[in-house]
Amino acid sequence: QPIWTFEGYVFRVDPALNGTCPAGEMTVVRLYNNGIGGVANHRYTISPTIVDEMVDEGWIIEGPTMCTPP
Repeated sequence: QPIWTFEGYVFRVDPALNGTCPAGEMTVVRLYNNGIGGVANHRYTISPTIVDEMVDEGWIIEGPTMCTPP
């Protein structure tokens, strides 16, 4: 198919306002690898454990970026 076909919405996110999410929503954190390995990369997670592991590996927290229902 040479044309994109809209197949429907698959998930919903809202912006994290001032770095916070409304009660009952999960906070999605974005991390940046700071060019480790010569290639820029981002990772998104809702897990504080993964955030801590990535920071220990040299990744930079770019902050809460979005909120999503559980």
